[in-house]
Amino acid sequence: MEVFIDVFRNRPGKSIGTVAVLVISLITIIMFQEIQVETLSEVINYFSKSADNTPLVMTWGFNLFSFSFLLMMGIFWIKDIFQDNFFDISPDLGRVICLIIGLLLVLYSTLFFKYIFSDLLGVVIAVLLIFAIINGSKR
Repeated sequence: MEVFIDVFRNRPGKSIGTVAVLVISLITIIMFQEIQVETLSEVINYFSKSADNTPLVMTWGFNLFSFSFLLMMGIFWIKDIFQDNFFDISPDLGRVICLIIGLLLVLYSTLFFKYIFSDLLGVVIAVLLIFAIINGSKR
């Protein structure tokens, strides 16, 4: 237990960042995973019927934010296993703890990836179409 606490104490930026991203991701799961627009026609219907598009945009934004930052923090923790940290009580055990934390964060980010590319697939398709139209008109 002392080694586990020591790993977090020696990496204050990663520790605070991880806690902040975990709090935001929990809020995202509780509040921003209700909307389902799985096809492009559902996205068009949602925008045409609803005067306020904020819930859909917030849902997509928070889920995308949670996915990307959980993945980023996981990669930062995994990167620590390749560095020598002489401040840890047990450097080898510290590396194992960093690997486990990193893998858990990456696995947790897949929950948001699944939600974005299944329940919000229509939004992803709409965004890709808009980018294709914009890039196609520049030529």
